[in-house]
Amino acid sequence: MLWISVPWELSPVHLLELQDVTPLLRDQFSRGAGLLGRGDLVPALTTVDQLSVVAAAQRDRYAGALALVLRAEVLRRMARYEESLDAIRRALHRLELRVSPVARYNEGVAVYLEGVVHYVLRAEGKVMATFSYAQEVLADSERHWGFEHNDVRAADCRDIIRWMRRLMELQAEVGFGDVAMVMPVYEFVNRTVVRTDAVVVHPLQIVIPDRVIAEYASPEIRLVQLDAVSLLSPHPQIEYAAIRITREEPGAGLGRDGDLLIVEITGSSSASGELTLTSHSKALQHPV
Repeated sequence: MLWISVPWELSPVHLLELQDVTPLLRDQFSRGAGLLGRGDLVPALTTVDQLSVVAAAQRDRYAGALALVLRAEVLRRMARYEESLDAIRRALHRLELRVSPVARYNEGVAVYLEGVVHYVLRAEGKVMATFSYAQEVLADSERHWGFEHNDVRAADCRDIIRWMRRLMELQAEVGFGDVAMVMPVYEFVNRTVVRTDAVVVHPLQIVIPDRVIAEYASPEIRLVQLDAVSLLSPHPQIEYAAIRITREEPGAGLGRDGDLLIVEITGSSSASGELTLTSHSKALQHPV
């Protein structure tokens, strides 16, 4: 089994460009994005479906296509992968009918998402095909956004391309049948969290032998049941990230220099695309 945690700043929710969508539908997109950012997946799906209904009532096939991309992302987070792929294919059919640089960019985002789903399903040939096509489209889009002096979107294009290339490199580290998770790595740079890499994490289970427990436990204590201790039991509906520990920055007391602190992401900012970690995050040390 393979999971992948997609950074919020590289999720379709943050990447889709809505400049050609009506203000009413943009508000609907924002509500769905906010729910998804908080991890409220069922309400997010309901909101996205309502968005599709509104787009259909307005006969706005383009907005309906973008709603399908957002729906596909929610379904991916819910581990409903085949349904996610179906939504992406329907979205692409509509996006291909719209001839504009912005629609072409959104098509690249949708194909990138398709590649992520294939990545989880271990369909390596489809991953190669979709990522290659998405990189070609996004390279063209980067030039368009450069002409438009939209530095943020141009940087997004470069960022997605780098992320896809890194995902392709990491495929070799996961054998078929392995249980593993691919997650982004962040570091504190001048007390600001910056994404610097991605890593493959293999969940572990440790069984403590009863003789070890007997050595340290009181003689009056009798072992009734021996349970395995799980180190990170990933759930596909939860997003994770790794924080690299450094001596100079916050978190240095939580591990050795270079250790990875694995955390659950309990919130994301849909407005800025920034990672938000709260006191509810769960962590463990993962030495590298």
